Amino acid sequence: MRWRRRGRPGELRGGEASPPGAVRERQAEAIRGALRTAGCVERGDQNGGFVVQALEGHEAFVVRADGAVPDRPGEEQRYRHALGAAGFGVVTGVDDKGGLWVWPAGVRPVVPRPSPRELAEDWLRTLTISGEPGITPTRAVELMHQVNQPRKLGVRMRTPLPLEDVQVLEDTLAWHAEVRSRQIGLNLLVEDLLIGWLADATGQDRPAIVQRLALEIENMLPPGNGYLAPKHPG
Repeated sequence: MRWRRRGRPGELRGGEASPPGAVRERQAEAIRGALRTAGCVERGDQNGGFVVQALEGHEAFVVRADGAVPDRPGEEQRYRHALGAAGFGVVTGVDDKGGLWVWPAGVRPVVPRPSPRELAEDWLRTLTISGEPGITPTRAVELMHQVNQPRKLGVRMRTPLPLEDVQVLEDTLAWHAEVRSRQIGLNLLVEDLLIGWLADATGQDRPAIVQRLALEIENMLPPGNGYLAPKHPG
C-alpha cells in the first residue's frame, strides 16, 4: 500500500512559494469541505458540531465533535467514515481527549505510537473499572471504551482489489481483532484475580493496591516514549 505525497507547505508551485500558514488553512478548509459534503454540521454559536484544529509542529489536524452533540462518539465515527471516503488519512484514539487525527489527502500518516507510560495508564484505568463493586461485564466494557479511546487507523486503498481478496483481508483483520480482544479480556481476568488474592493476603483494600501500583509505574516509566528497566529491590 503506497501513499503519494502531493506537496509540502512552502513548496514551490508555478514559480512561487506558498506561505506555510496559507497552505495549512487550505488543508483545513478541504477537511471542512469534505465533512460538509457528507452532511456533517460545523460547530456554530447556536449549535454543536465538528471543529478542525491544526496541530503545532505536526502535519495532522485534530477533528472532534464539540458543543451540544448528543452522541459524540457516534458523530466522530461519522466524521471518520466521511474523511476516509474522501481520501484523508484518519486515526482515532491517539490521545485521551478523543477526536480524530486527520492528515491531508495524499500525505502519508505518521501515526504517533503510544508510549509505555500511556499503555500502562490505559491498563490501570481498566483495572480500576473492573474492580468496581457490582459492575457487570457489559457495563465495564462500555466504561473502558469511554476512558480508553480505541486506537484505529483508517486508510484508503487506491489499488482495486478483487472482491475475494477484499473479503480475505476483512476476515483476517476481524480475526486478529477478536483474538486480541479475547487476550486482553483473559489477561484482565487473571490480573483481577491476582490483585484480589494480594488484597486478601495483605489486608489492604483493592483500590489501595491499584493506587500503589500506579505510583510505582509512574516512577518507573517516563512520560515520553522511552523505556526504563524495572527497578529491582536491593
